[in-house]
Amino acid sequence: MTIVKNLVAALMLAAVCCCLEAAPRAEEPAALERQFPEIARLVRHFEARMRSKEPAVRLDVLTELTYFHPRDSRLYPPFLRYLLKDPCPKIRWQAVHRLRQHGIFLKKQELPGSYEVPMVGLCRPNDPDSLARLRKMLSEPDHPRAGWAVTALAAAKDEGLLEPAKRLTDSGNVFVRFSAAAAYLELGRREEALRLLQAIADTDNEPSGCYKLWAAELMVRHGRREYIGTMIDATASRQGQGYADPGISLLEDLTGRYFGTAAEWRAWWKRTHPAKPRKRGQQDPGARPTQGPGIDPRPRRDAGGNP
Repeated sequence: MTIVKNLVAALMLAAVCCCLEAAPRAEEPAALERQFPEIARLVRHFEARMRSKEPAVRLDVLTELTYFHPRDSRLYPPFLRYLLKDPCPKIRWQAVHRLRQHGIFLKKQELPGSYEVPMVGLCRPNDPDSLARLRKMLSEPDHPRAGWAVTALAAAKDEGLLEPAKRLTDSGNVFVRFSAAAAYLELGRREEALRLLQAIADTDNEPSGCYKLWAAELMVRHGRREYIGTMIDATASRQGQGYADPGISLLEDLTGRYFGTAAEWRAWWKRTHPAKPRKRGQQDPGARPTQGPGIDPRPRRDAGGNP
C-alpha cells in the first residue's frame, strides 16, 4: 500500500512539474526597455518603434514623449544623450536642441559629427566650411533662418559667433532675439545673455507670449528663480488665449510641485514668496521697466520660427 501511495505521489509531482514547464514565461524586457523603463511605460510599442529603420517612426517617439510634457530633467536627458548617436541627423539635432532646452549645453567633443537643423540644413560642428556657411545666414536678422543658424553655431561653440550675434539682439523677430540670447548663454556670456532674456521676459508685446515663457524659463534654469512668477503669469495669459500650454509642465519640472491651474500656481507663489513691504517713495521692486537698457518699447512682429 505504501508503495502505491508513493507511486501516486511521484506521478502527481511529475504532472505539476510538466505544467510548470509548459506555462509560458513572462517575456523579458528588450534592451531599450531595460535601459529606459520609465520612458517605455510612457510610449506605446517603445522598443519596436525605436528599432524601426524608418527615421520618421523613431522621431515620432520623441514627439509623442514631449508634446504634452516637454521637460523632465530627471527622465529625459539620458534618453536624449542616447539619441545623439541615432543614424538620422534630424533626430541627432532634436537631441542636441532638447538638451539645450533643459539647460544642458554639450561640450564640443560631446556633439555628434553632424546634425540637420531646420531651415539651415546639415551642420558639421568640426568643419570650418560648414560653420562659415551658417554664418552667412546671419546676414538677414529678421528671418527665422538666422535664429536657427545662430543656435547651431552656438551649439558648435563657434568662436566667431559673438560679433555677428550682436546684430541679432535687435532683430524684429522675437525668435531670433531669443536664439541670440541663448547663444550668448551657451558661449559663456551669462550676464549679457540674462539681460537679453530679461528684455523678452519683461515685455508683453509678443502676441502668443510663448517666448516670454521660454525666456523666463531659461532665466530660472540659470539662477534667476524670481522669474518663476513671470512664468506663472505667461502661463495664465496663454491659457486665457486658449493655447494647449506646456507652462504648467515647465513649472512642475523646475519646482518639483504640481498645480493644475495658473490660479493655484499664483496662490502658491504668493504664499511662498510674499511681497516685502515698501518704504514711502520706494519703487515697487516687482514693477517691470518700460524703458532703459535692454528694454525696447517698439512693437515686434511674431517669430515665424519655433525653438
